[in-house]
Amino acid sequence: MKIQIPGIDDFIDEITAGNAELRVGGRLIDPQVEPDVAARAALRLQASLIANYAKQARLKRQPTVAIDLLLQSLHIETLLENESGIADDLGNLGAVYLEVGELDKAEACLKHSLEFRQKLADPEGLAIDRYWWAHLQIKRKRLPEALAVIRQALGEAPPRGSASSSLRELEVWLNKRV
Repeated sequence: MKIQIPGIDDFIDEITAGNAELRVGGRLIDPQVEPDVAARAALRLQASLIANYAKQARLKRQPTVAIDLLLQSLHIETLLENESGIADDLGNLGAVYLEVGELDKAEACLKHSLEFRQKLADPEGLAIDRYWWAHLQIKRKRLPEALAVIRQALGEAPPRGSASSSLRELEVWLNKRV
């Protein structure tokens, strides 16, 4: 099912028609002069907006809506060959599938996201995906494997911010049970 986001198609049309200012890397793009760049930027913006709506749906505990939106965003990111966006969408899909108990789908998404993140050398993304991978192992009653994943994430390139504290909290919880 395709979820319609009110106004997004009109907004994208305005950008590609040159009726709205479009900047890529701080540089103003004229869609009449660089139509391919403008179209890619408009698609990238659309994928980003869709992914943000998916995050909102997830926060509102609407996993079906979040999954539909993330699949739309993933489709666009795949067309654009944007590996960072693909990794983000796959990681978020994995987390949502995990939350609704679809463990095989969660595993497939997280596995592919981890592959992209390793290729991109994205330590923060790796840490977040490993956090969810550890939760997958916990749901499958594989606590030693979950603890190993957490220790790997903390040992490779210690993440900063919320990823770090989430990993450390999960490590403490697992240490009490393994």
